[in-house]
Amino acid sequence: MKLHQLKNIIALVIIFSFKAGIVAQTISLFVEGGLKIGNLADSLAVPGSLRWNEPNVEGYTGLYWLKLNGSKLSFRGGVDYGNGLISEIDGGIQLNAYNGPSFSTASPVYPRGTIRWSGRDFLGWNGVFWASLTGRPLYDVDSYTYQTDTIGSQIWMKENLKTAKFRNGDPIPEVDSGSSWAALTTGAFCWYENDGDSEYAYGKLYNWYAVNDSRKLCPVGWHIPTEADWNALITFLGGVNLAGGKMKETGLQLWDDPNTGATNESGFSGLAGGLRNFSGNFVFMGGSGSWWGTPAGNFGDAYTQSLNTNTTSAVNYYEDRRSGASVRCIKDP
Repeated sequence: MKLHQLKNIIALVIIFSFKAGIVAQTISLFVEGGLKIGNLADSLAVPGSLRWNEPNVEGYTGLYWLKLNGSKLSFRGGVDYGNGLISEIDGGIQLNAYNGPSFSTASPVYPRGTIRWSGRDFLGWNGVFWASLTGRPLYDVDSYTYQTDTIGSQIWMKENLKTAKFRNGDPIPEVDSGSSWAALTTGAFCWYENDGDSEYAYGKLYNWYAVNDSRKLCPVGWHIPTEADWNALITFLGGVNLAGGKMKETGLQLWDDPNTGATNESGFSGLAGGLRNFSGNFVFMGGSGSWWGTPAGNFGDAYTQSLNTNTTSAVNYYEDRRSGASVRCIKDP
């Protein structure tokens, strides 16, 4: 790819972000370490911000905008990977030509904040995996993608989590056997009735031990919602008695009849993914959905938020930590 083609792509990305901001809010794309891409004025920039300022890609140092493209920047073309220059600004951001045999290689030579062009997409290295920077959906460490939704002052995943890996890349064990599931005191996942086809709509079910693992379930910059997070969402949507209807996906394709009062006007798109109970049995798919939260309870249980087909209420309760429930992540404030 030629440098002028790279510039054109960045320009289109940022123009899209700017136009989207006219009708909604300015799109900001982040990688841990402060990286931000957008149509930014100095007053909006923080160290590590990037912008397109024709004819250059610039990075904000905290004092001024620094040209990043370098005079000999080159990108992959055919079998020639090039030897692009590396430009740095405060915060460790690097604009680097791709120079490896595999676009998925997580090389330890890349510090957090490194940017590269994969041939199809701008990617940022967050220390664990390459995250898209061009407005595509949120990626987890297992390369699943998620749509997101802004509700009030919060940003939520609008799909249930699907990853089979912790944030650091370690695998989460899949446990099929009901008796084995019931005996667990460590993290695990399963699909409802061990049917992988259910994952497309409903995602995986995780026990509390996976949710509470120090290696983390949610992507970088996201977390398991706290009780306060859930309460803020429900309050914004009109309170416990009304919020459930505004959070439920409409129709009867993914909910059993009657799916009372479902409007999904929040965009949360809650689904009736069911539960794997502490005995290892699968229950309630179509009838209700349950999502883990924090904190843990005092009796081997943990905070859970639920929606039900028969009501517009959004009910919280404490579920046994051995159970398997759905997970939604919320963006860090």
